[in-house]
Amino acid sequence: MKNIITLIIGLSGAMIFAQDKMVGIETNAPERTLDVNGNLRITIQEDKPIDPHYTDVLIAEQSGNVDRRSKMSLALTDEQQIETIKNIYYSPKGGIIERSVRCGKYEITLNAENVALIRSTQPISDKITINYGLRRLERRVNLTGSTENTGTGDYYDKKFEITFTKDNWNTYQQIYGDSKKAMINNDAYRLHVVDSETGDFYKIDLTRIINRDEDWSPTDTRNTKASGIRAIICERHFNINN
Repeated sequence: MKNIITLIIGLSGAMIFAQDKMVGIETNAPERTLDVNGNLRITIQEDKPIDPHYTDVLIAEQSGNVDRRSKMSLALTDEQQIETIKNIYYSPKGGIIERSVRCGKYEITLNAENVALIRSTQPISDKITINYGLRRLERRVNLTGSTENTGTGDYYDKKFEITFTKDNWNTYQQIYGDSKKAMINNDAYRLHVVDSETGDFYKIDLTRIINRDEDWSPTDTRNTKASGIRAIICERHFNINN
């Protein structure tokens, strides 16, 4: 706010009003932190053509309120309101936390220990608890069945919840389990999350996949090598009737 006020003071000829921690230019009834009754001009911007963190664009509604929306969602029609964001990459020694997927209100990633994580992309004034169903499939090396091999795989269908607060919204929280549980090769998670505010539906898939011969462990053990492909895919289905 201090920087905004400093900027506004430097504007000559403008009528400036302050009310309830909101500042108005050419309006004595500001409705947002900064409310400008006039044109906006910005002469210098950085070009970010391939930066994966710049996934949103600014949008404005008829009354002039400016907010943001993902670039992918702008091309969607009312009949196809689905935003798909994905990141698929090979790593020889664990997940790369910077190779995250930003999808709507959430950011999903795998850390160096191959633990699946999620955090909010937006500040929270109080707290929000998300409830999600998680299905896990853990596929072992062989299909014959043994102590380290369960044949068709291990399935877990469970309900989990994570609470984001104004203090921890930007901190990654673990998606599966109370203790550190890493994804092994051929392991897959699927989350279903419904946004309680908008009704948007999120389908989030995380997978580790063997891709090269050196990714395989000996056939009598679990394939727990750190190498392999990581795939993070998020589908956001918009609730257009909200």
